[in-house]
Amino acid sequence: MIVRFLMRALLPVLALAFPGLVRGPATLQAQAARMAPGRQATVAIVPDNVRYDPSVPTPRSVLGHDVGEVITPPEEIVRYMRVLAEAVPHKTHLLEYGRTWEGRPLVMLVIGSPARMARREELQKGLARLADPRGLGREEEEALIRALPVVTALVHSVHGNEISPAAASMATAYYLLAASGESEVDKILSESIVLIDPIQNPDGRARFVAQHLLAAAAHPDPDPAAAERDEPWPGGRSNHYLFDLNRDWFALTQPESQGRIRALLAWNPQVVVDLHEMGGNSHFYFPPSAEPGNPFVTPAQRELFQVFGRANAALFDAMGWPYFTREVFDSFYPGYGASWPTTQGALGKTFEQGSSRGLVFRRTDGTLLTYAQSILHNFHVSLRTALTAAENRERLLRAFVEFRRSAVAEGERGVRAYVLASERDPALAHRLAGVLAANGIQVERALEGFVAGGRRFPAGSFVVPLDQPAGRLVRNLLDPEVPMDSAFVRRQRERRDQRLLDEIYDITAWNLAFLWNVEAVPTPQPVRVRSVLVSPFETGIQSPGRPELPQATVGWLVPWGSAAAGFAAQALDAGYPLHAAGAGFTLEGRSFGPGTILLRRGQLDAEAQRSLAELAARWGVELIPVQSGFVDRGISLGSNQVRPLPEGRVLLVWDSPAQSLSAGWARWVLERRYGKQVTVVRANSLGRADLSRFRVMVLPSGNYSSVFRGETLDRIRRWIQDGGTLITLAEATRWAAQEEVGLLSTRAELRAGSGRPRPTGAPDLAGQPINYLEAIVPPQESPDPLPGAILRVVLDTTHVLAAGAGREVGAMVEGSRIFTPLTLDRGVNVGVYATLDRLVMSGLVWEEARPQRASKAYLMRQGLGNGKIIAFAEDPNFRGYAEGTQLLFMNAVLLGPAF
Repeated sequence: MIVRFLMRALLPVLALAFPGLVRGPATLQAQAARMAPGRQATVAIVPDNVRYDPSVPTPRSVLGHDVGEVITPPEEIVRYMRVLAEAVPHKTHLLEYGRTWEGRPLVMLVIGSPARMARREELQKGLARLADPRGLGREEEEALIRALPVVTALVHSVHGNEISPAAASMATAYYLLAASGESEVDKILSESIVLIDPIQNPDGRARFVAQHLLAAAAHPDPDPAAAERDEPWPGGRSNHYLFDLNRDWFALTQPESQGRIRALLAWNPQVVVDLHEMGGNSHFYFPPSAEPGNPFVTPAQRELFQVFGRANAALFDAMGWPYFTREVFDSFYPGYGASWPTTQGALGKTFEQGSSRGLVFRRTDGTLLTYAQSILHNFHVSLRTALTAAENRERLLRAFVEFRRSAVAEGERGVRAYVLASERDPALAHRLAGVLAANGIQVERALEGFVAGGRRFPAGSFVVPLDQPAGRLVRNLLDPEVPMDSAFVRRQRERRDQRLLDEIYDITAWNLAFLWNVEAVPTPQPVRVRSVLVSPFETGIQSPGRPELPQATVGWLVPWGSAAAGFAAQALDAGYPLHAAGAGFTLEGRSFGPGTILLRRGQLDAEAQRSLAELAARWGVELIPVQSGFVDRGISLGSNQVRPLPEGRVLLVWDSPAQSLSAGWARWVLERRYGKQVTVVRANSLGRADLSRFRVMVLPSGNYSSVFRGETLDRIRRWIQDGGTLITLAEATRWAAQEEVGLLSTRAELRAGSGRPRPTGAPDLAGQPINYLEAIVPPQESPDPLPGAILRVVLDTTHVLAAGAGREVGAMVEGSRIFTPLTLDRGVNVGVYATLDRLVMSGLVWEEARPQRASKAYLMRQGLGNGKIIAFAEDPNFRGYAEGTQLLFMNAVLLGPAF
């Protein structure tokens, strides 16, 4: 059937879309025959009826197999790109833009005509000039538009188990370089630069390939349940730290994202295509995207999305390939591979191909989807997109520069700037400024104090002007609310009333200032102050020369905050003795809060003092010398409330049933963000682990009922009673609160009004009118699920678990978890959601759902014997960029065991 279909459909569509690809029916018939299921070894993705330059190496000549014959490992894909760059240096430039956590190279192959590539650096400067049109005259702009190429970036397989896009990248690169004399290739190369990122997530792909090969049958097995596509935990989707890299484009927590953004900002592309895969029973998706769209997309961008969508549709229609648009995949969240480029003025697109997750997959309708077919679709739609960009070169360049210019103009109205400030934790404000700068946003660090918006700000505050080319991205990341389309919200309300799942693809709020617990103060006038630009990923200012501790008699104090937490984590791992204050005090007129670190001089020799001074400089923490321990008020430095921090190790439960994202976020926060050593132990192996070697155990979100029961659960309970600290996150807290587990005295609530039995003896209302929506409500149901909103958490500032966080913090809340606060005889509610009138900071929360969440528990501490359970209602490490609640998590890890 596939053979007959391709014989009928492939020839006319290729003749229509790419005239040079088609020479005659005999060659086409041979190619179609080779695509039949069961003939994987002889598949040819690129047409074999085209004259190719023999000096350009084919994939088979380099890898020993054709594209689509096997699932090529990431190392081989990168090797092929290197070989192409070496073989065709006049048309290519290979950029290694980074390395993964596992040390794999991240590369981008730049392709253009010899004339374009000979002027590569000049082109980049011209494109940068268009990207910042401030002061750009119309005459110069027109000259640049006439001379510059349009830049199309094709980025592949951000999820490691989405296998066909990365394979298609090899076919695309080969065809663009080897198909000499083909008119569409000449058009693409003469009018554009094509950036090919062949594999965004090589660590995830390596994991998928290894698991697939381990379970592969002697012959490709199409059964959906076959082991070769049934990935064990955590699967190949995520990177080494189990992050979803398609949510990391603005947060830039991972090296893959950081390097890719640097590479894209160096070229300022006008078209960015992020090629994905979806479930095998689906066909192909391309934009226009589903609702809701991001409100900062311009009309010109929407028109161009239609141009590209219609061109792709013509290709698929003529080919007979099913596809869909405007469904499922939205562009509201600005951290996708499609939406982040769009906020910068490009056309960002998601392409989604149904996945075979192997060499062949049987769909529910009985048809077979082959790996080769998936690659073929990606190959042709990539070429069609690059050709459409080339055909619309000037229009795309004009739309790009106009987007950037109009962003500047919009920033000259209304709010003129945001000032980032945090007197409580200046390290967080500085870190946020560095991340914004890494996004291509202009951020300035004030060299002197200034007044803005009726407030005085000290030197070192950060100014983010809105009258800049990246102003729309600034508004996406710092505006208190990014509004959803009102008609879309009304439709979701109707679905809620009928207890249908909402159509919201991702979270509805992501304000970085709220999540970082940093003030972003809007100012109605531009800020004029002597300043310097912040560099990408700048995190602090270190003094030149070798640091030394200031002279002190008693020791040194370190006020608690995010930098102090990193300092303490690494100092403890190095074996240095640290003490922490369990309550506040005032010394020599200066106030110090709970969590303040005390380094006692008498416990530190000269070498230890030098090492700690260097560590403090790396983290940018302030070491305050103490000449006398006689405090003005509060606890004394010799009080029993100033306790040694234990050096005990941290155990992180790993593997199923832990949710992989939560486990990865926790591990990254511990190991990479704060430098704390951690031992990961698989959940099924916990029963044989020597728990006495650990002081802290972290349970990522998950239901552990299937693995922690009987003797294993009793061992955990005894370990806590003997002095251990158990930290539970999100669904793990729900598990710990179950009656049969009995570790927490809270309870997970049902929806307000739910759980009440139906009245008995009620009169028969048959034939009488009813309230339909009330009649269909289940007798027991979970609370309204939140699709990712930021809620205000009020903290007990006297408690050490809230150290450094201030009175309030914004917390990302997802799902339907609501926990009843602990009673006074059971424990302490260190953090509770704010009262109803102040509950929601940002995002979509139905009015009816708010009362039940108000004043409920977010962070709980309950004693058990000599130990304790510290429980979070939500995951404080959300996506690695919820810095405010991440500090609360580190408080639990570092300070929790001591108090």
